Amino acid sequence: MVNTLVIWAIFAGTLFAFETLANMKVTGVAKALIGTAVSFGLGFICTYLLAVVLGIVIYVPLGILSFVFPDSIHFTSIGFAFLCSTYIVFLLIAIDTPSLLIEVIKKSPLYFKLLGLLLAALLVSQMLSTILSIFIILMKHSIWRVHLPAFIIAFGVTMLI
Repeated sequence: MVNTLVIWAIFAGTLFAFETLANMKVTGVAKALIGTAVSFGLGFICTYLLAVVLGIVIYVPLGILSFVFPDSIHFTSIGFAFLCSTYIVFLLIAIDTPSLLIEVIKKSPLYFKLLGLLLAALLVSQMLSTILSIFIILMKHSIWRVHLPAFIIAFGVTMLI
């Protein structure tokens, strides 16, 4: 999942860099390049920083629940929390990016339209892959598999969220 996030972190960094370059009032080329590079780095790092913060936020309640319900809560590792956070960050990107890609496809020159179409195809394939991997994790490790109504409720609510 982290490998999938790399592409969209580069995309976010590129967007930050272009926005900085478009709104920059500096006349020096060196200052413009430094500002653009810093903006790219910030956009790239913000994607992973959001995943780390969400991972910590998810891990704290999991740790508390594991003390309260030690037999029911099995996924209390920091790795599982970071896996969930990368899924959440990717899903946030997947929800927000299509509107930007549609604007690029509508209003840009041909080479940007082609790039937008390729990114949209990549987003669709990665989104389907992500949904499939979520289904696999839920089906493989669900403790509700033995009780069908509980499994349907847990599986349905999880996918709805």
